[in-house]
Amino acid sequence: MNGKEDYSAYLNYGIQVEKGLAYSGGSMDAYLEIAGMFVKNSEINRGKLERFLADQNEKDYGILAHAVKGNARMLGAEKLADEAFLHEKESKAGNLAYAAGHWEELCRLWDEAKEGLEMLAREQGAGIEDPYAPVAAGGEAVLELTQEELDQAAEWIDAFDTERALDQMKEWLSHPLKPELYERIRGALAALEDDFDDVKAMELLKG
Repeated sequence: MNGKEDYSAYLNYGIQVEKGLAYSGGSMDAYLEIAGMFVKNSEINRGKLERFLADQNEKDYGILAHAVKGNARMLGAEKLADEAFLHEKESKAGNLAYAAGHWEELCRLWDEAKEGLEMLAREQGAGIEDPYAPVAAGGEAVLELTQEELDQAAEWIDAFDTERALDQMKEWLSHPLKPELYERIRGALAALEDDFDDVKAMELLKG
């Protein structure tokens, strides 16, 4: 060894950590932040895929499978990314039978990747947590936002100024918020970052 950390154990979980780190500019902190979002939203996204499959909704299944593929690739979870790509490709070709026949394999690889990422976080002395979890009020006043402010963020998304909208939402989430407002903003953020669904994000912001 030349002092470089050995991540070979994570290959057992289908994860090439070095590839994921490359996407994160070599920063383990940045890598684990992405991993945290991936793990936190896994059950939500899997539930959505299962619902799209049951409804024979090829379009939305393909869109979300594409997002899962991209997120997995950014983490170096190559086996999961490859399987998600096949689900995306086949569903977009109108072949949801592939997704139905390979659903258990997708879930198995997904669970493996989650387990590996959680183990890596523990090894690094970190926890996989939602970086945008609700902020307790403590001595800080609950942030009040007008519908006009939320509409402005939606307009930025509509004008393809997504980064500006994301930065604004993350800033809002750094303050204590009323539960209903938190859910709307958090949902819009997840729609953009995880599902690449601009329309859903705008709908949530506009209420």
